[in-house]
Amino acid sequence: MECALGFELAVFSLLIHPVVNVDTQHSHQNPLLTPLLKSQPEHSHDVPSSIGKTCTTSSYGPGTCLVPSLCGAWFGVFSGNPDFKCETDSGKEGICCPLGDPNLKSNVIEVFGDEPVLRNNFDIRKVEKVELNEASEKAAVEFRRMQERAEALIRKGFRLNGTEPSSFHATFFRRRNPETLAEGERAFRSILAATNVAKRLNLSPNEAGIGLRQFSLIETSLADVCRGNVTCDPDAFFRTFDASCTNLEFPDWGRTNTPFNRALFPVYEDGIFTPRVKSANGNPLPSARKISAAFIPERNRPLNGITLLTVVFGQFVDHDITLGAIFSGPNNAMISCCTEDNRLIRDPNFLHHACFPIPVPLDDPFYAQFNVECLNFVRALPAQNVRCTSGFAQQINQINHVLDASVIYGSSEAEAKLIRGPGGKMLVTEVAGWDEVLLPQDRTPDEEECGNPEIGEFCFRAGEGRVNEQIVLTIVHTLFIREHNRIVDELKRINPKWDSDRLYFETRRIVNAQLQHIIYNEWLPLIIGAKAMFELGITPLVQGFSDLFDDSVNPTSSSEFVIAFRFGHTLLQGNYELLSERLSIVQDIPLRLVQNNPVALYRKGVLEGLLRGLVTEKSQTFDNSFTDAVQNFLFAMDKPFGLDLIALNIQRGRDHALPPYNAYREFCHRDKAKSFEDLLDSMSPEAVEVLKRAYDSVDDIDFFIGGVSENPVPGAIVGPTFVCIIGDYFARAKKGDRFFYDLGNQRHSFTPAQLNELRKVTMARIICNNVKRIRFLQPLVFYEASNVNNIVACDSYEIPVMNIEPWLEF
Repeated sequence: MECALGFELAVFSLLIHPVVNVDTQHSHQNPLLTPLLKSQPEHSHDVPSSIGKTCTTSSYGPGTCLVPSLCGAWFGVFSGNPDFKCETDSGKEGICCPLGDPNLKSNVIEVFGDEPVLRNNFDIRKVEKVELNEASEKAAVEFRRMQERAEALIRKGFRLNGTEPSSFHATFFRRRNPETLAEGERAFRSILAATNVAKRLNLSPNEAGIGLRQFSLIETSLADVCRGNVTCDPDAFFRTFDASCTNLEFPDWGRTNTPFNRALFPVYEDGIFTPRVKSANGNPLPSARKISAAFIPERNRPLNGITLLTVVFGQFVDHDITLGAIFSGPNNAMISCCTEDNRLIRDPNFLHHACFPIPVPLDDPFYAQFNVECLNFVRALPAQNVRCTSGFAQQINQINHVLDASVIYGSSEAEAKLIRGPGGKMLVTEVAGWDEVLLPQDRTPDEEECGNPEIGEFCFRAGEGRVNEQIVLTIVHTLFIREHNRIVDELKRINPKWDSDRLYFETRRIVNAQLQHIIYNEWLPLIIGAKAMFELGITPLVQGFSDLFDDSVNPTSSSEFVIAFRFGHTLLQGNYELLSERLSIVQDIPLRLVQNNPVALYRKGVLEGLLRGLVTEKSQTFDNSFTDAVQNFLFAMDKPFGLDLIALNIQRGRDHALPPYNAYREFCHRDKAKSFEDLLDSMSPEAVEVLKRAYDSVDDIDFFIGGVSENPVPGAIVGPTFVCIIGDYFARAKKGDRFFYDLGNQRHSFTPAQLNELRKVTMARIICNNVKRIRFLQPLVFYEASNVNNIVACDSYEIPVMNIEPWLEF
């Protein structure tokens, strides 16, 4: 396949050839950066302790005075609050980092249960085993018939051909292992059986979806849909790859190929699986594309103080914990729900049962010029609920739900083996003439449309299949693969008798701890705010161990979280800046040309140039405006138009049958809006006017759209509803994980000395460790460089170094 870079050779000439002389380029327009680089910052190889002088804050109690990079969780508060300023042991200005309460509890966990809170009684008469068996037999016949019809449609050409934008999008969500397919098929048979029971008993949607949940399938002819028991080793020192046994009492919680949980019961039209399509007044909901197009056109509103790396790292975190799957045809064929010329398929006989296409209005401001009236959309594959009961459908997560660095290592042993190399290291790609490595190449047939295989420039493989989704995401993957191999070398140096397995698993454990610490200490406080983290009891401790693990807390992510965590789509820039070592702009690279196309990384200087851009360029503001690169040109490549990511988000929420936004306002302890004007308590007048134009009723607003329309909470990037939903997941991810890095009193707990070293890790240090041609950085790279976050040399004390010596085994 012709390389996408060839589509605009003039634009990409600098990516194809070595980076040109930096002095001939335009200077980056940030007055803080160039002066800071010209003067050599004072630095030292001395690494500060993670325990400093005692201090006190008026709002959060006693603390310890640390350099900002060691107290990233409070940096956003510190930079505008003299109450947090203090003097470190070395006489430098620091942050009075609150010690916090390691056992601080939050009522959020009690609100979110393993099952949604049942506010109404939907008891129905007992469904006898014989009735369930009859429904099961009927479902089996119906399932075989649907499979035969689906195969016939594929044979007739109702499939994607591999070159459309929809193909590139579908590639990331097709099932990736046979067990995902088997689980989806079992769950779908259960759904068909529940539907048959509901029709036979003439049940209302709530009776069908919720009432049937009380009936177990374990001793029926549907028993094969239930998962087998997991046997756990309580003395295991390392995590499993699929996250089974994260909780010894409930070993399936958080496991690969289990369903997303629910904060609220779904609102399927039939109570079981038919997606949400009706408005509050009974009329059809407006098209997801019509709503997306009603939003404010792309506008440049940079978010002061926050770098674009914040957005890309958020995508990396998302890919560690959520990956839905979609229905596909035989041999993993991609289903087409539109005609070849992007028209709606009006004859239902030619529409796959999993199709849920997005109609495009004839007067669409963008697609009308191309006569597009249909955007492809295939429904999410289900999974049987962990309790193995009948009732409403839940959607499968084909990776595990736990923050365990599976994005790096994989969510199954089979995936892990594909990227593991000899001597405890990860596989890499060496490029001739380079002293640094790239990710291993992916040479499987599924990736034939990605890269330039004819000249050896394949796309890449990692622990998670969306590694090639955009080039800057590939860069973050590359950093952590390099970090793994660097740590293996360090451990081997001090423990030469360790074999490859010990080196690999100890390093995986360390890198997982590094990732968790960066998320909770640097990244998450930016997203939901330091105040919310403190109230949730998940602010990282600066010393000692936590004792927060609670085996009643389920770390499984929710369908609501899946949608809320797409908040980063509003923060995206339409272009990425490639910068020289002196932060001069070498190239502006359109995002749409590097989606599913990371091969520019084979050009020397591109990785570090784009990385400099990520830590320098601002993200966009959290609002209801999106870049054209994802709203009209998603995976367009060389095509004149692409998909609309915002419409896809809306449609996915309806596919999961999420209740409207107003239900989540109430769920998150705010008054339910009775009119559009009531939304002004958390939205701007401009945002409310857009919603009034798009929806007939305040009770129709889709969850994603309502969430991105809210004003940010002070000290956070997102608004109050997303703070509630996102905060809940990360509270669960810490309190429901017996392997969490700072948890004490476990056989696998780190030693006090090891934990103190892990607390020194920052994202800046990960970059400095693994990119030789980046020698200067601000210590907190999710924040812009400033006079309180100065650019310093990589060997400065302000970017601490983790000492490997505490891992010496005598």
